Amino acid sequence: LPIPATSTASQKLDPKVFNIVLLGAILAETGLIKDKFIENEIDKNFTEKYKTKPQFKHLNKKAFELGKKLAKEVYR
Repeated sequence: LPIPATSTASQKLDPKVFNIVLLGAILAETGLIKDKFIENEIDKNFTEKYKTKPQFKHLNKKAFELGKKLAKEVYR
């Protein structure tokens, strides 16, 4: 799924969330898993990080949405 995840994450959010951008794009294209499930799993997996860096909760949510938007722009 060739989308500009790294550059987009770097320019609009933080380069550390490029993987969440990719995840959003992949799920937008495949529809394999419901968004709410993934959002909950991201929160569960990053619980400890959110304690020390709470800004990443917001960044991850935005990155996930950005990935979905990128996939729609590129593939539709």
